[in-house]
Amino acid sequence: MKPFFTYIILLTSLIAVGACNGRTSLSGGDEDNEVVDNDGWLLPKDEIRDGGVGKDGIPSIDDPLFVPKEEIDFIVDDRLVVGILIDNEVRAYPHQVLDWHEIVNDKIGDTSFVLSYCPLTGTGMAWNAEIEGTSTEFGVSGLLFRNNLILYDRETDNRWSQMFMKSVKGTMSGKEAQMIDVIETKWSTWIKMFPEADILRPNSSSTNGYRDYAYGKGYLTNDKDFVFPPNNIDQRLPSKERVHGIVFSSSLEEETPVRVYSTSQFTDTITVINESYHDYDIVVAGNKEMELAESFYANIGDSTLTFKAVQDSLPIVMKDNEGNRWDVFGRAVSGPRLGERLNSTRSFTGYWFAWADIYEVGTCIYPEVVRCGRIDPGQ
Repeated sequence: MKPFFTYIILLTSLIAVGACNGRTSLSGGDEDNEVVDNDGWLLPKDEIRDGGVGKDGIPSIDDPLFVPKEEIDFIVDDRLVVGILIDNEVRAYPHQVLDWHEIVNDKIGDTSFVLSYCPLTGTGMAWNAEIEGTSTEFGVSGLLFRNNLILYDRETDNRWSQMFMKSVKGTMSGKEAQMIDVIETKWSTWIKMFPEADILRPNSSSTNGYRDYAYGKGYLTNDKDFVFPPNNIDQRLPSKERVHGIVFSSSLEEETPVRVYSTSQFTDTITVINESYHDYDIVVAGNKEMELAESFYANIGDSTLTFKAVQDSLPIVMKDNEGNRWDVFGRAVSGPRLGERLNSTRSFTGYWFAWADIYEVGTCIYPEVVRCGRIDPGQ
């Protein structure tokens, strides 16, 4: 097996990691990485890989430290952050921190949640950490399915697939995670939208090791760089194109309907898409330059709203046919529905190769309605 730079080095010296400037090899997938414990998985067990770091080998952040943006000096303008809104409190979690920890256990008000980010698939999301009445923390299991993070919860030791958003092994096998809406965008855009928001900072005294990329800067854009070769290659989009996907079913089957919106389909101004897909009325707002994409259900009560883009008014991005104006978190900030919030879709943003590999033939790229499913190399 070809070695690749593991997170063990982070544990000994973040500064040393920064000096190494990423991992030296990005190939893997030999049978040596197959999981020994093959019992009870909902996923194809021959595709569950040992990432090489072991359980908790990548340390989760369990006591997060937040500071105002004025105390942040290590985040680059075009690096991404994940933002969350709970009880009117907004926080940001930089990719530059998440790259090295992947999981943050956090709490706002009475809501405990886990925010996870998988640098291999480029997918970030948040789940409610209260499971069947008990609040738990999550950690990195050390396992991957088709390059994607598998978490474990510290209360029951179940294994959870990040991109399938459910338990895939253990006493709660098949149970869905309760999603909490997040947004992703560039740091430069975030601080314009929410200048007063608190920002996750590393607990270490030095941030030098957090200035680089976990797998090297090239991994973000090189369509041929993978740690484990994808099981399915779909050439409808470049492998490392970032896309926003909506999952319409809780099934683990390949036919799960998924609607995908490529960030390259947006313009450098706010773009809004209204559409009906699988009998759901959806609105998607995005901006190519900001690397921003967010989706909501367009229905409130018995009303189906129609939206238009709003420019130069961040965090406001949309207005509707009733005269309401909506921000990136789906909050009505003015109009007759002031204070209401749109229902978020079950969605997240990540690399196209990961969406195509995980959900396979179910992926349908906007605006396609017929020509959906994998396009094999050479076709």
